[in-house]
Amino acid sequence: EDSSDSGSGPSRRSKGKRPAKVARGKRAGGCKAGLTKLHAGGVQKHCSNQRIGPRPEGGTSKRKGVTRHRHTLRWEAHLWDSSAPRKVTGKGGRTRGKQVYLGGFSSESDAAKAYDRAAIVYWGTSAQLNGSLSDYEDELDVLMNISREEVVQMLRRNSSGFTRGASTFRGVTRHNLQNKWEARIGRIPGSKYLYLGTFDTQLVA
Repeated sequence: EDSSDSGSGPSRRSKGKRPAKVARGKRAGGCKAGLTKLHAGGVQKHCSNQRIGPRPEGGTSKRKGVTRHRHTLRWEAHLWDSSAPRKVTGKGGRTRGKQVYLGGFSSESDAAKAYDRAAIVYWGTSAQLNGSLSDYEDELDVLMNISREEVVQMLRRNSSGFTRGASTFRGVTRHNLQNKWEARIGRIPGSKYLYLGTFDTQLVA
């Protein structure tokens, strides 16, 4: 006799388990963003420039490696270098990986192109880009023959944050009238920046 008709309570029939969720966010190569891919033999390998580090603050752009600065409103390009060693601050902390600042730009598209150029230098022509590899066809000979440090410095110099200053130091600009170097620091409550003074050399500034 069916226990469901005996009046002794509801059937203790086990409920079916929910089907496993389908993984989302998969990209080329079968890897999910932020994870590693398990290859034959149990070896884990990071997927090119798949994100494995923290996302820069802001997150106001759908372009890879691009965020908008909340104070300056400039579009900034960043790249996550998973191979760079880092100081471990706690037990079980990350031993490798750092965020590389590529510069601030007046437009989102310029910041996206800066990321693409750096990605080509870091990971080669197989890197995931915001645009198409053909967009950089005329630059490939140069990009494939410079170091990571060189492309970072090149992009920073060409960014809008350095157009007025002609200095490689953050917060330092050239004062055209006095022919001196001016130092400023931003993010001061109630003001866009704090003026620190003018100096004879950019190193002192």
